[in-house]
Amino acid sequence: MVGATYCSSHRWMQVTVLCIAAVYLFMLSDRGWIPHDEGLLSQSALRVLEGELPHIDFDDAYTGGQAMLHAMAFKILGTNLYSLRILLYFSTLVFLWATYLLTARVMPPWIAALVTLLAMSWSIPNYFAGLPSWYNLILAVLGIWTLVKYDESEKSYWLATAGTLGGISFLFKLSGLFYVAAGILFLVYREQETAKRSDNTKRPTLFLAFTSVCLTVFALSLAMVIRKRLTVMDTLHFVVPGAAISMFLVANEWRLGGSRQIERFSRLFRSLALFIIGASVPVIIFLVPYAINGGLNAFFQGVFVLPQKRIQWTDYPMPAVSSLVSCLPMLLLLLAPFVIKRKTESVLVAGVFAAAGVLLVATGRFAVTYENIWNTTRPLVPMLAVVGCVALAKKEGMNAAIGHRRMLFLCLAMSAMVSLVQFPYSFAVYFCYASPVIIVAYAALAKVQDCYPSRIHLCVLGLYLGFALVWLNQGHVRRIGVTYAPRHDDVGIANPRFGLRTSQSQADLYGEVIAEVQRHSTIGSYIYATTDCPEIYFLSDRKNPTRTFYDFFEADYAAASQSRVDRILQILETHAIDVVVFQWQGEFSGPPPFELCNAIAPRYPNAKHFVRDPDVNPNGEPTFSVVWREQTKRP
Repeated sequence: MVGATYCSSHRWMQVTVLCIAAVYLFMLSDRGWIPHDEGLLSQSALRVLEGELPHIDFDDAYTGGQAMLHAMAFKILGTNLYSLRILLYFSTLVFLWATYLLTARVMPPWIAALVTLLAMSWSIPNYFAGLPSWYNLILAVLGIWTLVKYDESEKSYWLATAGTLGGISFLFKLSGLFYVAAGILFLVYREQETAKRSDNTKRPTLFLAFTSVCLTVFALSLAMVIRKRLTVMDTLHFVVPGAAISMFLVANEWRLGGSRQIERFSRLFRSLALFIIGASVPVIIFLVPYAINGGLNAFFQGVFVLPQKRIQWTDYPMPAVSSLVSCLPMLLLLLAPFVIKRKTESVLVAGVFAAAGVLLVATGRFAVTYENIWNTTRPLVPMLAVVGCVALAKKEGMNAAIGHRRMLFLCLAMSAMVSLVQFPYSFAVYFCYASPVIIVAYAALAKVQDCYPSRIHLCVLGLYLGFALVWLNQGHVRRIGVTYAPRHDDVGIANPRFGLRTSQSQADLYGEVIAEVQRHSTIGSYIYATTDCPEIYFLSDRKNPTRTFYDFFEADYAAASQSRVDRILQILETHAIDVVVFQWQGEFSGPPPFELCNAIAPRYPNAKHFVRDPDVNPNGEPTFSVVWREQTKRP
């Protein structure tokens, strides 16, 4: 009877949390945009709809799978930016469902519901755009769930499914490989745990050497990934977590007796093969049209070589080392079970923490409070990795069954790998692309330890949930991690392809620029827009004559200026382009080159300039300029 009551409570809580999330996400789903991101997503989808293949016909910034998925969304839901968000909306609900199922394995339903809402509030509502990093996150959480199901049931189809999710994640973005790496680390740990139950105590020397070398090489490879920016903070955030997990596995292997060597190799390779085959299947299917069109080399160059330019042009540093001071309270809380051998917390202590949390949330509008709360979360990945590995190594003081320990290791490995998405562009919102996995890992670590201060953890949960709902979700995405800047996303643009809400000044600016472009060109004709403004093509319903969406991806972007100018002038004449749009400060590529502007000016004698907030800054520098010539006669 008790079990039936619990199951009923579990189901109702699951439904309740999903309903709350559905309503909350819907209210935020059309708010705000970063124009060049939406332009990139929409342009790549449109070009797929027109029969082009990513990397062969245009330079996709990602692997190409998302362009095809978004093309399908346009086909079914309409050619509108909001169509891409509908897809993300329902995908988010699936990921929250998986988050609840995971946390409910180690916590009561009502706490699992709060953790799920915390994971939601620290992720997609902060930047509700259909970017591939969100899908990497969604697939990572679903992957954790399928690997846990495999661990519980030992059914091969769960492992193959987990691998398939990794392959699909790669097709969204190259960073999907981080998920695959975490899955492999988990399978190594699971094999070790299985070997420990064997009666054979003979040390498998060859297996020991093989795994130790592979894991050491993996740890060193993390340093190689960030070698061009090997700072203290980058090492701490991107090398230490994966290295700690790898070295824990090496140490764990050295402590093992284990079963016969051949059995261990067989068991490990069998699970790895099934996982990797599962990951390979969607990739192989995706590559069929590339093979048919002789485009496998173009795919390889676009996916593995071209992204190296991002390191050069889209670099953004981690916070200063001094920001680590803010994380000391969280570190002490994680270390508490190691020094407190019995529960010593009281209602009074929890009350003090609760009061402090309310005060911090209430004062979150102040930059110093906001930044310090944010800085307590950013170093959680290395803290969790180190503390979690120590806890797993000690085993004393852990109140969890072997399945919960394995889930903890899986969450630690996944958070360490998924958080690599923050390199090289370590803009604050990139932490949100990994935060739900980090939250689940934190919950798993807190729950498996004896003597953990449960009331204080609940107060901390309330603090971060309140902070996210009140300040993060309501703030501007470009100010996340720095200070609270309220959103003013209340206005739409009178354009059938927009479908979102933005600020009045941005709505006026884009409304006027697009109207001017359309006034001097015909539907479906070519225009040229530079720099880093692919949204102009999409919103004006005009074609892009180049392969690229961001200027810095052009092969000759950093080459001799005149050769690039000549190439662009040739494009303008070949496609009979009558309108050129200048954005005077690209997000990544900077301003248009002086030589290009000088070459275009005499050919396009008419010009109109557009200033954002002209009433506030009437004499300000223009944001956009539209230049045109008399329309070319076309056959």
